[in-house]
Parts: sequence; C-alpha cells; structure tokens
Amino acid sequence: MAFTIRGVQYYYASVHDELGAAYRVLSQLAELGVDLLAFTAVPSGPSLAQFALFPADPNKLLAEARAAGLPLDGPYRALLAQGDDELGALAGVHERLANAGVDIFASSGVTDGRGSFGYIVYVREDQFEKAAGALGRGDPAPDVLERVHVGLEQTGFAAADLGEDLVYQPVLALEVVEEHARARAEGPSERP
Repeated sequence: MAFTIRGVQYYYASVHDELGAAYRVLSQLAELGVDLLAFTAVPSGPSLAQFALFPADPNKLLAEARAAGLPLDGPYRALLAQGDDELGALAGVHERLANAGVDIFASSGVTDGRGSFGYIVYVREDQFEKAAGALGRGDPAPDVLERVHVGLEQTGFAAADLGEDLVYQPVLALEVVEEHARARAEGPSERP
C-alpha cells in the first residue's frame, strides 16, 4: 500500500440551502479555473448549508471567490491522504495519530472504485503540527508530501527464534520518503 499525506488548506462557504446550491458554486468555481482537491457539504441550520472547499491553489480560490462575491471563512488546515485502496488502508493513519495523542475530530474518505482512495483528516488547530509530525511530515508547509510504501517481504527466521509455524512468513516492510516542493517540481519520473 502506498499513499501520500500532505497538509491542505480549506475554507468554509455558507450558502442558502436550496436546490442546486452546490451545483451553482461548484460550476462557477470550475468556470473560474479553481481546482478543488476535495469538497464537502453539510446542513448548517434550517436554511443554510456549509460547504468546505479544499483548493489546490488557495490564492486562486480567494481571488475568484472575492471577485464572485462568495464570502469565505478560513483558512483552516487539514491533512489529505491519497493512495492505493486496500482493506485497512486508513488504520495506520489512525494508529500513528492515536499513538501521538492526537485527537481526530472529523474525517471523510472515499474510494474511486479503481483502486485509489482519498481521505481528509481534521485535527484541532493546536494539534496540527503534532499530527503532521506523527505522520512523518517534518515540515508543516502545505506543499510537503510524504510517500509511504507498505509491502510484504518474504523473510526467513530460524525456527528456534519463532517456532516451526512462523518460519518463512511474510513480514511487513515500511518505507517512508519525504518530498519537499523542490522534489515535486522535478516531476514524478525523477523521483525514486
């Protein structure tokens, strides 16, 4: 299983909860060239909906929302995990955060049906740096990525060490590679 974890910024937009509200906001942002990494919509009272917008380029979202008259609340920070979907893919993220004493106050994930997943993890602002560190992110900047590869390796152990039943059992192997903005600029073909 391989996945990336990065810090992302998000903004809230409160809109009247009426038929087509999400369509109007999302289509207008798309027409203005705003690329979203994620989007959520939840009710926020009897006649309001709250949209969480996770832009690929926060400055572009801010400029275009301002020009369109869409008030935004933020920025806030979250963690975005994306990677290979397999059974239990998110358990490791939760384990690392729990072991670090980080409380996840909300999360939302989805698979694409073709073998990949996306997962937004919301932590309290005062715990963001701790969460980023627990997930292997040394630099809290939003453009820092971590690629984690988890795989099985066949490893032989002496029977005396493990007992007859465990000789030549697969062992979980973990590789963590931290990439910074300059590495991302090089392009995926030049990365290990």
